[in-house]
Amino acid sequence: MTQLDQVADADVYNQQAVEKLARAIAMASGEFALVLAHCNYQKLRQSMVRWFRRVCPAQVCEITLAAEEQTLFRAVQVALQSRDAPPDVVMVFGLEAVADLPQLLKATNQVRDEFRNLCPFPLVLWVTDEVLRHLIRLAPDFQSWATLIDFQLATTQLVDALRQGEEALFNHVLEVGVGRFLSNTDIFGDRYRQELLSALGDLAQRQEFLEPNLQASLEFVRGREAYAVDQLDTALHHYTKSLGYWEHTPDLKRQACLLYSLGLLWRTRAERNRARHQAYCEEARSYFERCIATFEQAHQPQLTARFINVLGDTLQRLEAWNELDRVAQRAVQLHQQYSNLFRLARAYGFLSEVAIAREQWELARNYAKTALTTLDRGLPDAATPLSDAQRADMDWERSFHQGWYLLAQARSQLALGEVDSAILSLETARTETKPEYDPELYIRILNQLRQVYFQQKNYRIAFDIRQMRRAIEYQFGFRAFLGASRLRPKQPITNPVI
Repeated sequence: MTQLDQVADADVYNQQAVEKLARAIAMASGEFALVLAHCNYQKLRQSMVRWFRRVCPAQVCEITLAAEEQTLFRAVQVALQSRDAPPDVVMVFGLEAVADLPQLLKATNQVRDEFRNLCPFPLVLWVTDEVLRHLIRLAPDFQSWATLIDFQLATTQLVDALRQGEEALFNHVLEVGVGRFLSNTDIFGDRYRQELLSALGDLAQRQEFLEPNLQASLEFVRGREAYAVDQLDTALHHYTKSLGYWEHTPDLKRQACLLYSLGLLWRTRAERNRARHQAYCEEARSYFERCIATFEQAHQPQLTARFINVLGDTLQRLEAWNELDRVAQRAVQLHQQYSNLFRLARAYGFLSEVAIAREQWELARNYAKTALTTLDRGLPDAATPLSDAQRADMDWERSFHQGWYLLAQARSQLALGEVDSAILSLETARTETKPEYDPELYIRILNQLRQVYFQQKNYRIAFDIRQMRRAIEYQFGFRAFLGASRLRPKQPITNPVI
């Protein structure tokens, strides 16, 4: 491929490619011709298509394949049937997004001769590196007819795109703070990973070496990729390499992002391995404490507010009540200052847990009640339109955090002799809480509920709840110990983040 060092080179190169595409279409007017437009980057492809429309007067029929598409021939056939007159050219997008691309390409190769009758005009397929490799291997007869036209980004453009991507990723982590973990693909879209790999491949082919700060950012990206698919050892390797760089720079916010990510990784390990739960939570605590201290050192109280609750949750699980009291009091101040009701409710929940540990039952009940009312204030009413992400966050709050507050309320109600109210709190917690978010919480709810029913001599209900608890324990690996080893959970825990 042509070596591209400057943006101007890429502009000239791509302009010539568009002109070549226009000439190929003009020369094949009224006859079938197959053209492969090779481009790895969605924004560049969109720009080239707009440019093509300006320089070529041809009537274009554009087809975007659905992910479930099984045959290219049928997709083109259906699109042509809806037109009053044949187009000058058919342009096909979306091959890279087809779920079963190998099957589609095999089917295309089998009916290649039928395309001549179906398409008495050029057929342009936009292909990426990956699609092109599959096409050569699985549809060699069809591909042999093709003219290949290549589109490229310049080196400077590739490096700028990487910088913009890594900056956007760090900014997203800092903006969202503690909450549901969103993968890189969730944040940037389905094409993110493949375009990143293409950019790195293009740069390597041109023997371009990335600056150390960009290399460190890419280690963070790779760590998140591995974490998202539960490859925790790989994620630990990449996160540690990235942190090793950022610790020697003045960029405290990126240091804190890595410290948080490492803490989250050890928290996840604690959930995956009950035998070492305590030790792994201690590791997580260390990273979360360093994360918060780093934000404080950077004089970023708004960021401290976004991340402090994960430290509180870890201290709660470690039963470090004095430290939790201090962190929760600080969290209440921060969440009141920065007006986040969900985080404020969580901080009140921590204070309720501290009061329970100290057997301050009235105080515990009041804090739990405050947590529930604060949470309720934060939830939108049924008529409020929500995005999918907002709806997922609301479900997280109802099905996870609320369970902790209800359990704390029930425990304090029992200590105060309010048995009927406690049963109502526990039954609500059992109904509203999803075990896959935090099976340990759900098991605690069931244990407390079984104990109450047993004491009330409702033995049948108590027995049924015990059976349900055992099923949950087995389902998520809480009962699956074999000597020093353990069985993996039969169902994964969904987003064990606070």
